[in-house]
Amino acid sequence: MTKIRQVSELYRRTRRWFSAHRFLEVRTNAFGAVSGFDGYVRPFSAEYAPPHGSGRRLFLRTSPELEMKKLMFAGAGRIFQIARSFRNAEHDPAHRPEFDMLEWYSSGSRYRDAMRQAEDLLARAAGCGRIVFRNRRIRFGRRFERIRVKDLFREKTGIDLSSVQNRDEFLEAARGAGAGHIRKSASWDTIFFVLFLDKIEPELARMERPVILYDYPVQVASLAREVPCDTAFVERFEVCVCGLELCNGYSELTKRADHEERLKMVNGQRKQEGFEPLSIPADFLGSLPAGGMEMSGVALGMDRLAMIVTGSYDISGVIPFNPFSVT
Repeated sequence: MTKIRQVSELYRRTRRWFSAHRFLEVRTNAFGAVSGFDGYVRPFSAEYAPPHGSGRRLFLRTSPELEMKKLMFAGAGRIFQIARSFRNAEHDPAHRPEFDMLEWYSSGSRYRDAMRQAEDLLARAAGCGRIVFRNRRIRFGRRFERIRVKDLFREKTGIDLSSVQNRDEFLEAARGAGAGHIRKSASWDTIFFVLFLDKIEPELARMERPVILYDYPVQVASLAREVPCDTAFVERFEVCVCGLELCNGYSELTKRADHEERLKMVNGQRKQEGFEPLSIPADFLGSLPAGGMEMSGVALGMDRLAMIVTGSYDISGVIPFNPFSVT
């Protein structure tokens, strides 16, 4: 019961932080007509059979992103939600098919503002004292180390991401860096993630200080804005603790043309990897404000934060029951 009490206190402190910073807690639907905009994530689906009319296929949300953004476009200002989310075929020490996703959005802000919010929230929610996780002592109550992704890649792989925008050039560079196991047909973003797992994540796992990685390549942009002075990269960041990705944030795209262009790029990569194309709902596109707006958004895995706070090696250690275990 000790861990249950620790997790309960974590959630209480999290909500207290958002209340103190005048965020509105919201609720959105667990089911939707589309699966979301989450790259290679596999959604759960179900058949809806209404009393009258024909049935249709609905999806359990992989995150509350799209509906929360619609609230922002309607003028919500500052909102947050701890939303039960679902992703099929994800089950390992850091993943469960059912989990809690904390998301928050702020109007009039960009990703550097969101970085500072994440630092302060984690210090208050997790506690400013030292935490032992993966045999390392972690302190959240001080400024995190900030590292630009392209600088880290150059240091650990010898690859300049600015010069390998072509997939074939990137594949050749990756194999030259020792990643000869990458498939010849791999897409640009797959090559990036393989190198990240092989060359970058082990280095992050050795760092006791929380790290903010920022300015990701546009090929792994999700719905983040481009960096104004370098459009090969986007205003996206991740917080990593002992190699564990804890949260992901960015300056949000808020113009329709940008969303459509980003969707085209993502679906090109998905096609190369053999995945079904994604779509963005027409009602979401219709909700975008004329001329766009300035907004930041962050998604944080609450169960992963609970792992860190309680010193658990496995995500199942912070959730009492596990219907997904193999018997």
